[in-house]
Amino acid sequence: MPDQGFHIPELSVPITFRRRPITIPGDLRPHWQIGIVLLILWKCSLKAKATLQKLHVLNWAIRDVARQRALLGCLDADVGPEAVIVRYEPGLDRALRLAVAEGLLAVVRSNQLQLTPKGSAVAQQIEQADCMQMEKKFLDELGSRANETRMKALLRLESLL
Repeated sequence: MPDQGFHIPELSVPITFRRRPITIPGDLRPHWQIGIVLLILWKCSLKAKATLQKLHVLNWAIRDVARQRALLGCLDADVGPEAVIVRYEPGLDRALRLAVAEGLLAVVRSNQLQLTPKGSAVAQQIEQADCMQMEKKFLDELGSRANETRMKALLRLESLL
């Protein structure tokens, strides 16, 4: 049987493909997350060191004003820990690995990261730059209240007092 092609004249037009730029939200870009982690360690950590759990909690909170208020309310004992439902961001782990590979962070123990001198220099540059204003304001307000003990208690849904 001869091959008779199926032909639809309306579909017989040339097809062209063009590259178009796609905007990606800043919070999905690893560079943004690395900057946030550097600021967290610079502004809210003892000896510029934090556990992975603390970084995930603060990374979750910093993304939205409502989350920021919920975390601050929990730390001030205005609301219970059940008001803060932390979601882990897989992109943060990738950003942390990139930051370690770039020499901005060092793994101190199996679950702790610390700023290196190079990371401290970059954190200072971010602090002085006119960027991440909302995030810097939140971290300034948070200060040292988000210590390791309180972050672990929060994740276990225990009282933070």
